[in-house]
Amino acid sequence: MRDVPAIVATIADFEAIQWYGIVVPAGTSPPIVDRLNTEINRALAADTLKARLESEGAVAAPDSPAAFGALITSEIARSKPVVERSNMRPE
Repeated sequence: MRDVPAIVATIADFEAIQWYGIVVPAGTSPPIVDRLNTEINRALAADTLKARLESEGAVAAPDSPAAFGALITSEIARSKPVVERSNMRPE
């Protein structure tokens, strides 16, 4: 795609990162969210899972539901200019 400029050529300081997370439907009760978060963070702390993730170039980043929600919000805001400039539309 030689005729397509790199994102960094059109949006200064743009950085693309990849992350994964687990979400639940809105309205899921806080005790369920807390329990899932506790167990997922426990799994992410296990040496075997950490080693597996690291073997694939990933780093486990256990956190809280609030922090993950903030990450999602910030990623949406950060990506908005890219989407607007590209004129992408859902089909």
